[in-house]
Amino acid sequence: MKYFALIFLFFICFAADAQTVEIPNEMDFAGIRLKLTEPVKRALKTDVDLITKNSKYFQVKVDRANIYFPLIEKAFREAGFPEDFKYLAIQESSLISDAVSTSSAVGYWQFKKETAQEVGLRVDQIVDERMNIAASSRGAAAYLKKNNFFLDNWVYALLSYNLGLGGVKSHIKDKYKGASLMVIDDDMHWYVIRFLAHKLAYENVVGKRLPSITLLEEKSHAGKTIAELAHEKKIDEEILKSYNKWLLGRNAPEDRDYSFILPIDSARHHVFIAREPEVKVEENHHEVKIKIEPQTKIKVKNYHDVSSAKAEIEKLGNDVPTFVRINKIRTIMAVKDDDISRLALRAGIKPEEFLRYNDLRSFDQVTPGHFYYLQPKRNKALVLHHTVQHGEDITMISQKYGIRQSAIRKRNRMDKREALEPGRVLWLRMKRPENSPIEMANVPEEKIIHPEAVKKENNKVERDTVSVKKSIKSQTDTIAKEKTSLSSPESGKIHTVKSGETLYSISKMYNVAADSLKKWNYLSDNVLKLGQELIIQQSAKADVIHTVAQGETMYKIARMYGVSVADIKLWNRRTNESLEIGESLVIKRK
Repeated sequence: MKYFALIFLFFICFAADAQTVEIPNEMDFAGIRLKLTEPVKRALKTDVDLITKNSKYFQVKVDRANIYFPLIEKAFREAGFPEDFKYLAIQESSLISDAVSTSSAVGYWQFKKETAQEVGLRVDQIVDERMNIAASSRGAAAYLKKNNFFLDNWVYALLSYNLGLGGVKSHIKDKYKGASLMVIDDDMHWYVIRFLAHKLAYENVVGKRLPSITLLEEKSHAGKTIAELAHEKKIDEEILKSYNKWLLGRNAPEDRDYSFILPIDSARHHVFIAREPEVKVEENHHEVKIKIEPQTKIKVKNYHDVSSAKAEIEKLGNDVPTFVRINKIRTIMAVKDDDISRLALRAGIKPEEFLRYNDLRSFDQVTPGHFYYLQPKRNKALVLHHTVQHGEDITMISQKYGIRQSAIRKRNRMDKREALEPGRVLWLRMKRPENSPIEMANVPEEKIIHPEAVKKENNKVERDTVSVKKSIKSQTDTIAKEKTSLSSPESGKIHTVKSGETLYSISKMYNVAADSLKKWNYLSDNVLKLGQELIIQQSAKADVIHTVAQGETMYKIARMYGVSVADIKLWNRRTNESLEIGESLVIKRK
């Protein structure tokens, strides 16, 4: 019952708008005053609504912008380049360092290899500076400044980022060369409209909250490895790697200076995100030495499970470490307002990895004060045994000790369908000998408040009984409604992957885009596993954005969504059927 209630609440939250954005009659961009016609305002409204519709996904990108924009703005200021172009990085890559397009464009600014090399970025088997936020931002500024030299209009320079310097020429109106005022009408290319929608959607929300991490650019460190730099700066190595994916080889090259991106704790200025404590386990005494500050060592109990870690951290007061180890595995403690995406972002791992390490589904909620694993669980625990308590299941025990569920079953010779009984003693470090019987221990019974006691205390037997019955009926009716609502395509659905099914076949089954399925379920590729649960969030009447793939035609896309070519042209203000790879099309539900 709780499972269905959680799903129901998830979809209610998901449907909420992230914000309300008013579309103005005029707006500024790169020093140019843009007057918006009514058709353009309607188009902007549609695009802004689509950008902000998924409040969770929108907030994830706001959080990324809060972290990355300061470095982008610094690079643009040094280049004498308009800072308004920073929103283009969200439009191009969602600020994902290793994003790759269907046309093999890579990185924050989606450069192709040849273009990147033209603006001075190194791209080879050792270094790919397209994935370096500082270097690639300088490259984007150089590319757009060069195009603006010929076009003399930042709007046309923006469009050249999509069409190229040659492709933009047919869209130029001579009267706007060097202009400080420009009318944006329905002749304007969709790429510019989409950019202005991103600017409107993000400009009033980014920068309102201090991110947990501030990024610092530091040049040189020629010849050093990430591990060496992490040790020198006392930075968590995994986090340092996540912000420096541009370094493909082992060592930083020595031919010139390169920009390393170093994470700083925003709450404590100039303090790097500390690398996790050096832990040495003394098995006999269950003690570890944790280096909290340079030249300061304290003894604490070994974090063999979640409970012992939480007890020790409570003693530290405000000096709570960012990461701790449980069963020798990196973990992070969730705080208020954390969700799966934010925890993954802070840890420098992908959301789908976070879900997998913690046996979570994408619609599960994280709980403040709980620990979550940032690496795969181990095949054995640091304790020998655990006695199953009332209400515990194998998932909870796996999370408590950092041991895989499959390992628990294997060590206890359990069948996959075998349920746990309260009092059963589980072997967690070694395998229960074959000739050793299952041991059962006495565990305290759950406290049950008997109706008779309530009646005796209140001396209102009949009224209490009727009230309880009404309450139970009300809760039953509510849960039944939730089940009915969840089974309706208007509210959403959970689909379990069956043998032979692919992301494409499932997208056809529910008449949604495959890219949307990936977005809703934090999938980085098209690989599905048998039995995997997928959220189908798309309302039958909601609009979708389709990204044009290689080989797709407008007719093929129309067939895919069960609409007409004329409809697609109308919804996207198109007069012809020509398409470009990577172009986004609005598909409305009838």
